Amino acid sequence: FQAALRIDPKNEYAHNQLGILFAKKERFDAAFREFHKVVQIDGHNTYALLWLGILYLKKGNLNLGFEKFQRIIEVDPSNADAYYFLGAIYNFRHNTAKAIEYLKKARDVDSDEPDTHYRLAQAFHNLDMTDNALLEYQRTLDLKPSHTKAISGIGWIYFNRGDRHSAIAEWKKALKMNPKDRDAIFNLAKAYN
Repeated sequence: FQAALRIDPKNEYAHNQLGILFAKKERFDAAFREFHKVVQIDGHNTYALLWLGILYLKKGNLNLGFEKFQRIIEVDPSNADAYYFLGAIYNFRHNTAKAIEYLKKARDVDSDEPDTHYRLAQAFHNLDMTDNALLEYQRTLDLKPSHTKAISGIGWIYFNRGDRHSAIAEWKKALKMNPKDRDAIFNLAKAYN
């Protein structure tokens, strides 16, 4: 890719691929420079914008990450990844209503991503919309049956409804999948105490 860029310094594909390679090697500053070059060449390159947003989040700069994801939505209103990250940022900022709005958009654009359903379930759960949360936790498990955090969430819904037996069954299921699952261990200890 570096040889390709010596021949064609504005080759967006080569810059993006180098950016990915640098990110995989945890050379994040070099990755950032490559994606930034792509955006300078073409401000509508959503792949580079997405990675810039992710790298900003990695640096702890939510505001600049948020701006990049917003820009993606302006360019591509059906970009599930951008909606997902915006929803996650809103969830982190404790703006659950906005988190739900954006996570629903991500789900509607790409309903095959288990983590989107899980985050949406969490947002519903935070608002005590437990029927909606349960539905999204179950959709998460339909897509990824080993998603122990979704199983844990279902357990808490049962527990808070007073169905201790079903909650324990869910948490034991998670513990059977991963005997070192700290959430399942903690939840079972709480239920038994």
